[in-house]
Amino acid sequence: MIIDRGYIDYCWLHSVHLQDAWFVTRLKSNASYWVKKRHKVKRGSGITSNQTIRIKGTKASYIPIDLRRVRFVDKETGRAYVFLTNIFHLSASEIAEIYKERWQIELFFKWIKQHLKIKSFFGTSRNAVLLQIYICLCAYLLLAYLKFLSKSAFDMYELKKRLEVNILEKMPLWEILRPSPKKPKTAPITWTQLCLAGFDNMLNY
Repeated sequence: MIIDRGYIDYCWLHSVHLQDAWFVTRLKSNASYWVKKRHKVKRGSGITSNQTIRIKGTKASYIPIDLRRVRFVDKETGRAYVFLTNIFHLSASEIAEIYKERWQIELFFKWIKQHLKIKSFFGTSRNAVLLQIYICLCAYLLLAYLKFLSKSAFDMYELKKRLEVNILEKMPLWEILRPSPKKPKTAPITWTQLCLAGFDNMLNY
């Protein structure tokens, strides 16, 4: 279970642990804990800290178990992430990768909200909202499957726009997915050619 940092509830996380389930979340910067054991980290992996900790303070009774704290620094952005998990059988790098996969889900919902008109709803009832969301999900899956079958070089947005523009055209679907032929490049007209053309026009006149 991958959980956003804004939804940390130690009591709930403990109940998840008691159900023999695993979780990965981000530890809040103001979290109070003490380090029970420090583990070695591999240089160059982006992992700067790998520890076994216990939550302390008023919330210690909510989750009275050993937890794992992993600090990861993204080489591309330089941003540091601190993860909290009850998983001990995986490497620290694998913990970071697990949470990284969650970002793909965020990008998925961001794309849907931007391109499939899901910011506003036509109805306010539970059934109406779910119906519109399901339609958007089906549209996304159809586009993704179409992109997979056609091996198109277009991204999802370009694919969607091409289908929108040609939705009333009677033409094979594969023609829509084919990139438009590139126009031949013409050599730029020089100043001498422009003057000669003007001189010829004057003589003809």
